[in-house]
Amino acid sequence: MVTFNARRGLVAVFLVSVCLNLFTFVLLLGSWFIESSPFTRSISLISNAERMAAQALKDFDIESLHTPKAFLFHTLLSCFLDAVTPKGQTGVQATSDSKSKHWIQLLDINTLREMVYKYEADADKAKSVIRFLSQPIINDHNFSYIHNPKETCARRDIDVLFVVPSAPEYFSRRERNRKGGLYQFTLDRNNKARLLFFIGKPEKDSANVQAKIDEEIALYGDIVQENFNDIYKNIRLKAVSMLRWASTFCEKVKFVIRADDDIDFNIVNALQVMEEKRAFYTDFILGVRKDDYKPEREVTNKWYLSTNEYPSTHLPPFALGALLGYPLSTVTLLYQAALRVEPIWLDDVFITGICAPKVGIPVFKHPKFDFIHNS
Repeated sequence: MVTFNARRGLVAVFLVSVCLNLFTFVLLLGSWFIESSPFTRSISLISNAERMAAQALKDFDIESLHTPKAFLFHTLLSCFLDAVTPKGQTGVQATSDSKSKHWIQLLDINTLREMVYKYEADADKAKSVIRFLSQPIINDHNFSYIHNPKETCARRDIDVLFVVPSAPEYFSRRERNRKGGLYQFTLDRNNKARLLFFIGKPEKDSANVQAKIDEEIALYGDIVQENFNDIYKNIRLKAVSMLRWASTFCEKVKFVIRADDDIDFNIVNALQVMEEKRAFYTDFILGVRKDDYKPEREVTNKWYLSTNEYPSTHLPPFALGALLGYPLSTVTLLYQAALRVEPIWLDDVFITGICAPKVGIPVFKHPKFDFIHNS
């Protein structure tokens, strides 16, 4: 069961997104102020705006009108008004001169009400997510670490963390990746990026393979190894391990990009698209989105999904796991969702198609956020 403190922590994670949306609401409100209008009506409109916005806050059923969040809205609105008020004039004095080019007027109350209705709808969504995150964990990912370079993100300022799923015996692939463009990108400190490979424990010739892994880690220090059996059917566990590690040991990073070890993509383009998307969304997933796919029912198919594991005849919209990008807050929400959703073994469908909607995270595609296989 989730403890009280754990639930408080999960709620706090989601409230970060809520607060940022509220901040955006205030900025939008400010951008719609107009000049050259009488200000005599603005005092009552401002009062109505504050009242309606405070009511919207209250409808989140998280805090009341007399809490820091409501105070924050009032303060932000006041800061905006101060910024557009001529120096030396404040309050009623500032509202007396309707001819000044600095006078502004709020949106008409109907437009403002429509904005509040939108946030009331968002409030229902927020409540749903919070209720979901308050559910007990059913897929506890409590595997211990065999190797954990947990100081990776603490040693230097990092904006982007690249996480690469690998297999214990893929020594040559990892070595090829260390000579490739992605790894070289991380060696330039100006890029503020790091790359880590993620593996489980070897199944075949385990003693010899593990010994070579130990030597590799001692040399490079860029592998996270969890104590689960690393077989193909456990790719979901590997995907969750990447979410877990990033949200636990890289808390200050801006973006996390998952990239398979056999793909190429334009790093600059991918980061540019993520920055652009972040300007409009607090949480999101970027990837090669697939819609209206059906599960493979042929037993010999590589991606076979039984009706017992997944009864539906259609897969939800999802993004291919070969290349995924998300803000850190999204990573945290996805990890928590993965602990509370009935799993299927296909990791990309599970994470981006099933878990993401549970925590209100949209999945986007973009022509510049794409990849090609190199082998």
